[in-house]
Amino acid sequence: MDKRIVINTGPLITLARIEAIDLPKDLDLEFLAPEAVRLELEAGEQAGYPAIRPDWLDFRSLQTVINPMVLSVLDSGEAAVIQLAMEQTIGQVCIDEW
Repeated sequence: MDKRIVINTGPLITLARIEAIDLPKDLDLEFLAPEAVRLELEAGEQAGYPAIRPDWLDFRSLQTVINPMVLSVLDSGEAAVIQLAMEQTIGQVCIDEW
């Protein structure tokens, strides 16, 4: 079983709000996120929200351009999460979208 999971901004914000941001580091999983998530977290911090910088999270750059069709139904963060998962052949993502 692949122990990697790609996570989006929303779940990170939720973990921070419920004071559980350190919980994932105790799981037997490797958490990755695209650079778009890092940029969203930094934008939130610049807007006055608390900093979210978990040391258990590994940010990765996308190797290919996100399909415009995907961007028509998802925001850039969710689309980047799915794109990274496809590029890295990771079968699990953690996003807050239906």
